[in-house]
Amino acid sequence: MIIIFGRFLSSIVLTIYSYSALSPALYISQPVIRQGEFITVSLTLPKSFKTLDGTFFGRKIKFFKTDTSNKYHALIGADVIAAPGIHPLEVNVNYVDGKSYSSIEMIFVQEGNFRKENLKFGRKSDIEEKVKKRVYNEWVMMQSILASGKERRLWKGEFIYPINGKITSGFGNQRIFDKELQTVHTGVDFRAPIRTPVKSPNNGRVAFAGKLYYCGNTLLIDHGAGLFSQYCHLHSSKAKNGDMVKTGEIVAFSGNSGRTTGPHLHWAIHVNGARVDPMYVKKYSAVVLPRGLAKEAIKQEEPVI
Repeated sequence: MIIIFGRFLSSIVLTIYSYSALSPALYISQPVIRQGEFITVSLTLPKSFKTLDGTFFGRKIKFFKTDTSNKYHALIGADVIAAPGIHPLEVNVNYVDGKSYSSIEMIFVQEGNFRKENLKFGRKSDIEEKVKKRVYNEWVMMQSILASGKERRLWKGEFIYPINGKITSGFGNQRIFDKELQTVHTGVDFRAPIRTPVKSPNNGRVAFAGKLYYCGNTLLIDHGAGLFSQYCHLHSSKAKNGDMVKTGEIVAFSGNSGRTTGPHLHWAIHVNGARVDPMYVKKYSAVVLPRGLAKEAIKQEEPVI
């Protein structure tokens, strides 16, 4: 086994390789990310490999191809509440001849620069035990859906905004109720009158369309390779479970369902289980995503922040 220590971009990079003549070169777009951001991991493999897998923050990451070459990519994200510090990214390859390759790269996660906002509800904030059980069961269900998404990439080209409107609450905002920190905002809120059309930001498959306690009427789109987009507090969904949707297609209508302070659209993005900033995905989808994925950029009006 070979252990290599080095320094790059103010982060400690520790790479552990199992010795093999077939050890591929592992490329990481950057070894330093903030909470709510994501990066890409790429490697080229010979046709003789059998399995390829990896983990980050204990969650499985999905590898995908962008063309007919033997180059594979994966997206890894730092959750909005991921612990700052150095965390291992592990990649494992098994070959048909029984040989194997393993690499552990240390990724440095920095704190996000998130705002604090005070919110007031006109109804009691405490919830009953039976509601807590419902919320927990919904969380388990959503985690199962996110973990069982399509392995292959479904998206194509640059991501677009689901709606054109003023952003009223940014990603990662620390939400304070009655002078106590209660939640961290895991998406972006757009001001939107009830029944405003909501578009799919890219190609995908509807993985969930239903009602949740906090999110109200919710739509979850699987864009493949561990990338999901989520829409909450909807008035209604046009797309149904299992539907294939395309970039710019109207999939739902905004509303005021669930736990809200007024009509709006909550847009969230999940990358291999990590809750990341939708604005980061939109802004850098043509840069951070592997080359060849953003050849068909779609022009759209930028939302007002």
